Amino acid sequence: MIDSKNLLILLLSFIIGSCLTILFLDYENLGFTSTNWLTFYDSKSDFLALKFFLNDKWRFPIGLNPNYGDLQNSIVFSGAVPLLSFISKIFKNYLPYNFHFFSIWIMICFSLQYFFSYKIIHYLTKKTYYSLIAAIFFVISPILIHRLGIHLTLSAHWIILAALYLEIFKDQKFLLSKKSFLLIISSLIHFYFTIMLIIINAVFSVEKLYIKKNFKLFLKENLFLFTPLILTMFLFGYFVLPPSDSLGFGYGFYKANLLTFFDSSPDNSINTWSLFLPDIYNSVGEYEGFGYFGLGILILFLILVFFIYVNYSKIIKKNLIYLIISLLFLIIAFSNSINFGSYQVLNFELPIFMYAPLSTIRASGRFIWPVYYLILIFSFYAFYKLRFKTFYLLLLLVIQIIDLTPGINKSLILKKPLVEKEFLKDPVWSLVSNNFKNIISTYTTNNSNNFPVISTLLIKEKFDKTNFFRLGRYNREAASIYRSKVYKNLIKKNINYKDIYVVDNIDHLRHLKYIYRDSDFGFFNRNNIWLILPGYKSQMSFKDKKKFEMINYKKIELNEKINIEMKNKNGILGMGWSKPSYGRSIKSRGSWTEGYFSSLLFTLDDKANLIKISVDKIIFKNQDLSGIDIYLNDIKLTNIQIKDTKEIYIDLKNEKFKNDVNIISFNIKNPITPFSLLESVDGRLLGLLIKEVEFQ
Repeated sequence: MIDSKNLLILLLSFIIGSCLTILFLDYENLGFTSTNWLTFYDSKSDFLALKFFLNDKWRFPIGLNPNYGDLQNSIVFSGAVPLLSFISKIFKNYLPYNFHFFSIWIMICFSLQYFFSYKIIHYLTKKTYYSLIAAIFFVISPILIHRLGIHLTLSAHWIILAALYLEIFKDQKFLLSKKSFLLIISSLIHFYFTIMLIIINAVFSVEKLYIKKNFKLFLKENLFLFTPLILTMFLFGYFVLPPSDSLGFGYGFYKANLLTFFDSSPDNSINTWSLFLPDIYNSVGEYEGFGYFGLGILILFLILVFFIYVNYSKIIKKNLIYLIISLLFLIIAFSNSINFGSYQVLNFELPIFMYAPLSTIRASGRFIWPVYYLILIFSFYAFYKLRFKTFYLLLLLVIQIIDLTPGINKSLILKKPLVEKEFLKDPVWSLVSNNFKNIISTYTTNNSNNFPVISTLLIKEKFDKTNFFRLGRYNREAASIYRSKVYKNLIKKNINYKDIYVVDNIDHLRHLKYIYRDSDFGFFNRNNIWLILPGYKSQMSFKDKKKFEMINYKKIELNEKINIEMKNKNGILGMGWSKPSYGRSIKSRGSWTEGYFSSLLFTLDDKANLIKISVDKIIFKNQDLSGIDIYLNDIKLTNIQIKDTKEIYIDLKNEKFKNDVNIISFNIKNPITPFSLLESVDGRLLGLLIKEVEFQ
């Protein structure tokens, strides 16, 4: 039972949460179908993940959401607040079209942030008015508000506070059950919070084992905590992806700076959070470790430092467990590349086996949050223990609010509606929404450059599925296979006339022009994006036709070395190529053949007898090229010679080039992933990393 005092605090928390939500969103954006304020890349993606999930049938695991991305994925890998997504789907038949709960979620985050911060401070001080004021600092903290509208699920900082409250107030009933419940809830919001809770629990659990020396109890309690968690993760779709796809690039890059608590800007921009303190330069990826305190909290922090100084031995002994927790999170947040402002203090290579587990927390800068809140908690405790009057805390709150004015004002942009872009008014978009069921990108990826435009269309209109997506984790090998399938269908003209194709890049465009120039496929350029509408060539405008005619093919001279680089307006690549990176190696030259089909397109006036291909890397098993067929204008060229590991020579015999466009096709029978060779977590189906091509 919740006593009357707790009920009043909970009610007050939701009143404060509601007021703050209205402040940041405004009344007009509070509705369950209002989408104009979803302007950020991630918030738009979160809405689309929810939209396709709600409009799909129930599947098992119950979080499956294949229509968003057209791959095997789950709603838990999106930022669509999986817990509320599941609840909403139960009532989907009664919900309006384009329903979302995001305004309610923001209100919940504000409210529970206030509630648990109040509970912690009140437990430590037993002072009601003091705790009511202190809790306001938590609810307007820059690290919370900064996430609003960008990463909805990562705004649930109240989960960290709830976990700390359960550890600080150990005498409450059903403590272990509450911890288990919170772990489950965290996994149905965002797994980063689950990892944070696991670390916090692990430290306290080991401390309990050390004190009580009862290994049986230690094992029993942890089984009680983690068995329901693992079962929940299974039921809701965490394990639909291979374990390798839970890993990703970023550890050591998306980290925190040593000066993060004093740095008023997360991204070295004019968008500062402080009216008084200047921006401190940090490296590009350190925006993930943004942790500015605010001037009011910085003053409290100095008081905490003084309090620790005069009570050093007593405080260290009594609170050693919190120091250990803070140290662990700091080590994770700062990573193996430690910067002090713009200066690199330390950078060291970790043992290779450590990169796999650390890649699951690639944005390690976020692990500064528990330390941030622990510092706030102990700062308020120190302020109380030093017997400062509550009036001075109120004065510090005023200073805090004044200092944070620039950041708060910037965050109010959430309530400014997005002006509908002009491209939605073009007749072509009405044609698309009325006559096509699916939107397909020619290059399936987690971060398409076309997503900001196409996502607006997907939000406004109804489509059955799309391979445009933005997810925290996805099956990289399945995406690579999917890309190859799309290429094959386009090359073989195996097209569903209910699919609209969005051309990803200039390489694809020149290849698709070659394939469909004499077909009834319409090529439309809108908002700097090329669309292919099967069967609608007759509706191309004069401007579309002129732009389409301007897509040219490079004229090659004999003995000219042609760089193989993607998205080059004057290049020769067609479909089937991928960036030159390999594992943790960031290469800038060349392109990989990806999947089963890769093509080169060009014109050539002179007769060539030999093609020389300069290769940087081959990842066929044993570098055996018997699994690759090379065609010139659909004629198979069988004489492949390997002079060394870096060069491939193709004897053209008496094959003739066309006066028109020529196409060289690499048909690879058994491409392989670097992951299958245990060389990296890269799931792309790769073959040859080609640097140059030369016709002799």
